Order: sequence, then C-alpha cells, then structure tokens
Amino acid sequence: MLNQLPTYPAQGITAKAIHKNLIDDGFTVSKRTIERDLRKLECALKIESHDNEGQLLWYQLPQQKKVPSAAGPFDALMMVLSHQTLKYTLPESIHWKVNENLEKAKMVLSNYQKVSKLEQKVHVISDGYPLLVNEFNEPWGNTAIREAIYLSVIEESKLSITYSYAHYATPLKMELNPLGIIVRGQTHYLVASHTNNPEEPHLFLLHRIKSVKMGFMNIVVPKTFSLASYFATNPSGYVLKDEPVTVTLKVKGYASDVLMRHALGKGQSIKKLGEQWSEVTFTTVPTYDLIAWILRYGADVECIQPDFLRAKIKKSLQKTLSLYTTES
Repeated sequence: MLNQLPTYPAQGITAKAIHKNLIDDGFTVSKRTIERDLRKLECALKIESHDNEGQLLWYQLPQQKKVPSAAGPFDALMMVLSHQTLKYTLPESIHWKVNENLEKAKMVLSNYQKVSKLEQKVHVISDGYPLLVNEFNEPWGNTAIREAIYLSVIEESKLSITYSYAHYATPLKMELNPLGIIVRGQTHYLVASHTNNPEEPHLFLLHRIKSVKMGFMNIVVPKTFSLASYFATNPSGYVLKDEPVTVTLKVKGYASDVLMRHALGKGQSIKKLGEQWSEVTFTTVPTYDLIAWILRYGADVECIQPDFLRAKIKKSLQKTLSLYTTES
C-alpha cells in the first residue's frame, strides 16, 4: 500500500483511490481496512495527510522528515529523561515507538565530549514504590486488544467486547460506544457507554477486557459529553467530596521539605510553628490520593482539618494498627 502513496510535496492520494488501485491489482481488501492501516502508519510517523475540500489526501514523508532530530544536547537530554519517565506509564510493548527518537538523542549527546556520558549520570525513579509489570498480565491489557480499543476511540466506531467482572465467573459480552481513555498511574480505563443505553458512560479496565471485535458503525455520543466533565463526576470513586475544601496539615522532616518546593493545592501557605513543625494550608478536592500522601510520611504529617478527613485518616490508622497488635 505504501507504494501507492506519493512523496511530499507531490499531490496526495485518497483512501478511495488507493482502494480502487489495489482492487484493480487483484487484492481483496475493504476501504475501511485501508483507512485503518493509513491511521496506523500515520501514528508510526511514516505518512501524513491534509484535508482537501473534505477529503484526506495521503502522502509519504521525505526520509529526513520521518523522525524529528534533536536540536542540541539539552533537547537530547530532555528526550532521554522523557523516555525514562514514560516507561512507568506506557506499556513496554510500545516503547519501540520512541526508540528511534531516543537513539537520535543519544547520537547528539555522543557528539559532545562533556555530555556524552550524561545519560549514565541521570536516573529517573518512580514517585513511590515502583511497580513491576507482570509479563503475563499487563495492567494495560493484551497488546492486540489495546490497539483495537485505541483505534476504535480514534475512529469513533462501535466495538464488541467480552469483559471479566470481579464478581462474575464468566466474562460478559457487550456492545459499546468507545468515548475515551483515562490513564491513572499504570491503570488504563476505557470510557464507553452501552449501545442500548448510550447516555450513561461507564469505566472499563483494559486488563479485564478479554476479547474485542471492532465494528463499522459510528458511535452514539451522550449529549453534552466531554471526558473532562465525566471525570469530574468521580467515576472511579477516589474523590471523597466533590467540592473543594480547605485542608490544614502539620508537617515536619522530609514532608516539610517537599512542601517547600511543591504545593498540594491552590493558595498553599506555610507557617513555621517552631524548630520542627510547620503548618500548611491549601484548598483542594479531597481524594484517597491525598490520604495516601499524608499516610506515606507517617508521624511527620498530621491532618488538622477538615474534621471528616482527619477522622477518615484516624480510622485508617486504627485499622492498620490492629493488624500489628492482633496475634496472627
């Protein structure tokens, strides 16, 4: 199919014209498949398209444009650091997509004597305990399944899946309107509505999707839907209260040092209470992530207000303590 594409700046060719040429050459292929393959090649930086009076004209990129080059040692180093950071959230099976840029960055670094070994002097670590990926149970789901889901989201086409709920022994079959993707740490969610109830979006964990079949019908999008507004409704249940509250903490040690450089919420202020302790006040929507941040520093952080957040943290600590005070 690539042989059908002219090289830029020559005039591009439509998917319809490519389909006709391939049929004339004896190939059995649908126009839909051609359009899908063109999108995949576009994602791999091999081709581009532009709109011409409502039609997409496709063309190959000149060799030198296929992979953007790093401009200098600083840009190259940023590419290396970005790769090290992304590896904690991207599936390992698609790391190859950034490897070409990464190798160019390393080549740029190697041309500068003082920075040629800089990559060996920088190490990016996860914020928190780094979770290792189980190669037999990727948190992002099976590679082929994930690609089909992402493509359905891009093309806004319906899909059929079998989904394994924790409380059901047998995976359930369902027809969905894929609406978007939410990534939280190493967990990827599909946001979709059932075709028989298109106005009510749901979350589906990618690693629980056992099979996928892409459809050809366009999705039905809920009225006034946006991914940001849907996420604000707290679909994952990690928001404790759906409105901002004022939070006051007492902090010391490393926690105090962290908050001198970073803010937990809007309007954060810090007041010294003595040699060790400081009082930190900020406004935020309280979540389980905030509780986890407070608990991670142990006795170096105390929640003063609001009362419901202090009570929730206290209850969590009491439950945890009971695990260590009861004989096993």
